[in-house]
Amino acid sequence: MYYGNVLDMLAQHHPEYVALAWGTVKLIFTGILNHATLVCQLSQALANIGEALRQTKLSAELYQTDHMRQAMARLYAHILLFFQQALRWYTMGPAGRAFSSIFKPFDLDYKDTVEQINLCSHTVNDIASVSSRAEIRDIHITVQMQMKQLQERDKKLHEMQLQLKEIQSKIDSSTSHVLQVASSHKTITESIHMDVIDMKPRICDIQFSKILGVLTPKQCPEQMLQRAQSLAERSRQLSTSIKDSASLLRNLGRWVSGEGSSLFIVRVGPRAEVKAKEFVTDVIDLLQPTPYGVIWSLSQLRAHNSTPSMKDVLKSLIFQALRHDQSLLSNHLDQMNIAKFQADHTESEWAVLLSMIFSKLSKCFIVIETEDLFQMHRNDTEWGRRFLAFFQGLVDHAESSGSMLKVLVMSYGTTLPVLQGTSTKQNRIVSSLQRPPPVPPRLRRPMTRPRGTRPGWENLRPKF
Repeated sequence: MYYGNVLDMLAQHHPEYVALAWGTVKLIFTGILNHATLVCQLSQALANIGEALRQTKLSAELYQTDHMRQAMARLYAHILLFFQQALRWYTMGPAGRAFSSIFKPFDLDYKDTVEQINLCSHTVNDIASVSSRAEIRDIHITVQMQMKQLQERDKKLHEMQLQLKEIQSKIDSSTSHVLQVASSHKTITESIHMDVIDMKPRICDIQFSKILGVLTPKQCPEQMLQRAQSLAERSRQLSTSIKDSASLLRNLGRWVSGEGSSLFIVRVGPRAEVKAKEFVTDVIDLLQPTPYGVIWSLSQLRAHNSTPSMKDVLKSLIFQALRHDQSLLSNHLDQMNIAKFQADHTESEWAVLLSMIFSKLSKCFIVIETEDLFQMHRNDTEWGRRFLAFFQGLVDHAESSGSMLKVLVMSYGTTLPVLQGTSTKQNRIVSSLQRPPPVPPRLRRPMTRPRGTRPGWENLRPKF
């Protein structure tokens, strides 16, 4: 009805004829325009409600207060009221919509509800804005408090810096004083240091002498060797000359000149004890000129009153090993000191100490001839097996430690077959020494070995 005012002016020329017709036409045109306006306004109102719900949902989630809940309740109530009105209009027929457009236009029936929805939406936004300003104020107060704390902390740090500077100045003055004192007493300090350095080897020597005093055997090994050499020389003068066993000589050569650690077991036959002692003394005489350590343990003379024991044998071997290499004590003070040696130890503890000592030596020979121990345990075959197994373990431990240890053991009795049957060691050499065959009475006469004649094994030389 853009030209409605013009047509109204024209209808006043003959109102008695034109007014009724123009009024009817204008009513129809107004209904048509109101219907279009109503459809457009309803669509616009639904779009505005969707946008308002999107904005108010975020505000309601951020600020969940009582005022916000009441405002959201009013908003939802007006939205539901508008939806009811719009639903009634959309469910009408064409005639109902036409009459509704004339008698219930948008401005009369829907505009108040839409304005209430907008007002509630603005109320929600205002509550959110007020809450946001309150939060900003709280943040401002918190920042001010933190700034105040920072200022107080800075003040304390400044005071601490001043105190540290004062302490640093005192430390510098004290340090300079200490340095002056130290420089003035430098000569005394160097003298004390030199005295301490000189005292260490002296202390080691004192401790070493005390340890040797504790380990000193009842019979000196050198004296026992001299007696055995004397008896062996006497037996050579009274015995007939026989040829050395080729097998024994060959095995001795393998043991002396072979590479790596090895155990040489010589089984002494019946009534061959004298020949065994002669063999042992000759082997020791053979090895003593070499630069390698030679340690031995010989059986006591029958006339000696003391009872032999395995512990005495182990202590004698330890005594000779420490005397051979005195650096063992200085290099292992934590493991070997006088207090440990003076304590009462069992046979197994002495065995562990002996194994540790020989694992520290680079090259060494051990000769074991303990007829007295074998005779004392002749009825206990298990003891002989343990005796030989101990020296086998000693050789194995030295070999695993990188040392080279060669052990010669003279075995008496019937223990050797038991050990051979239960072992597969490759570093073991086994041989036997038998009694010389008897000479008929008609052929017996004292014979002496020509001067300068030496047994076949004495021509061997150790070779590593």
